[in-house]
Amino acid sequence: MKKQLFLSCICGLLTICLFSTSCSNKEGEIETTTKIINGDSVKNVATINIEGMTCEIGCGGYISKKISQMKGVVSAEVLFQENKAKVKYDELLISEKEIIAEIQKLNEGQYKVTKVEIEKTIKKAVS
Repeated sequence: MKKQLFLSCICGLLTICLFSTSCSNKEGEIETTTKIINGDSVKNVATINIEGMTCEIGCGGYISKKISQMKGVVSAEVLFQENKAKVKYDELLISEKEIIAEIQKLNEGQYKVTKVEIEKTIKKAVS
């Protein structure tokens, strides 16, 4: 009787584990949205959701410093309380995929990008 109960519990746990992993996003899949705006100048801003930060100075400051040093990044600000980074960049010199890859390789993969919102401002045509 105890053996059957034990086996039933194990089967139930395995079923729950299988169900929960099959419903999750694929590994490495990042939700990305792009919004294009007409403006007076060309600029790109990526708002990047980052998981894995444990402190504002150590993690936030470290990520901000590393991203800011990348060629093509105009500015980078990490908003620790919101688990986000706001990165202004020149898309002719760097892509958002390169920025994401840099974040995710920092500290031996401690940080995970989960969502990216890109705002691209294009110069409006003068008529």
